[in-house]
Amino acid sequence: MLTNYAHSTSFSWTSQFALFGTNLFLEGRTVVAATNQETLELGQTCELDENCILHPRVSRGPFDGVTMANEFGLIHPGLSQVSVLNGVETMTPVYVAPSPVRPGSVTFNSIESVIVWFEQDISTSTMFSSARSMSIEIDFRWTNSDTRLYKGGEWSALS
Repeated sequence: MLTNYAHSTSFSWTSQFALFGTNLFLEGRTVVAATNQETLELGQTCELDENCILHPRVSRGPFDGVTMANEFGLIHPGLSQVSVLNGVETMTPVYVAPSPVRPGSVTFNSIESVIVWFEQDISTSTMFSSARSMSIEIDFRWTNSDTRLYKGGEWSALS
């Protein structure tokens, strides 16, 4: 989360993730992990055992996703990702499943897009499921960089 932004603000992220589980998903609330977190990359899997402990990653799973093998029971799987904001690297939650999943495997596929908006009174790791007003979705499937300008209540692309 950025509270003080400048005329030009740089955001980036890497395909470095951490899996975790939480007991509930509440719109507008900050995520609280109920399990340990385990780091992993695309194509890897972590097992959540019957004692609600995530085990270190193994190299099996879809190449474009990360997988939780759930042997525990009902849990909301969550995913954190490394991001860089103005040169500072941090690992923060980016997704929690709104509904709990049953035992079995669940895979999070990588989607290379971001939604950008301005909002007051929201903090990092807050979960939401409704659309944000005055937002823009930026697709990064075909490019590694994009520059946008917000002026007069409108977003525009800069060439």
